[in-house]
Amino acid sequence: MSSDTVWSDIQEFAMLKYEFELPEDARSRVRKISVIRNLCLKAGITIAARRYDLSSAAPFQTSDVLDLRPVVKHSVPACSEAKELVETGKLQLAEGMLSEAYTLFSEAFSILQQVTGPMHREVANCCRYLAMVLYHAGDMAGAITQQHKELIINERCLGLDHPDTAHSYGNMALFYHGLNQTELALRICPGL
Repeated sequence: MSSDTVWSDIQEFAMLKYEFELPEDARSRVRKISVIRNLCLKAGITIAARRYDLSSAAPFQTSDVLDLRPVVKHSVPACSEAKELVETGKLQLAEGMLSEAYTLFSEAFSILQQVTGPMHREVANCCRYLAMVLYHAGDMAGAITQQHKELIINERCLGLDHPDTAHSYGNMALFYHGLNQTELALRICPGL
């Protein structure tokens, strides 16, 4: 299977499914690294981290595949109690009731860790809210600790190229800027 075959299949699928004709320059605008990363995540493949010549006919060799793992489709456990705690915590935070918000987010964090495990997007959201509460309370060190937890979870669960991960980096830079560590903030998030 060549890249030309894959691209023609994609064009055909877009036309059949969505009745949409892809623009002529669409192939050149594709972010190849993001596509490869998503494919590897969905198929359960781990490849070696190195520079690949993605314009060549066969950019990958068998030796580049480091690991194959099964991808199990399942429903994500929903925890209505934790969701309610987070929503109530957001209201408390908006009203400036930091102590109550912190308690609610902490409870939601504990419940979500038990239900979903420590590496989950909802756990990361709780860390973000805890960081915001601590930031508004003036506890910059605590805010940075919680924000760092969120950043690690987002990097591992969503990847470096996900918007939520970029947002995590932006928040981390904001907290370091709040500590008057502007140089460190700029290294974390150079776009500031």
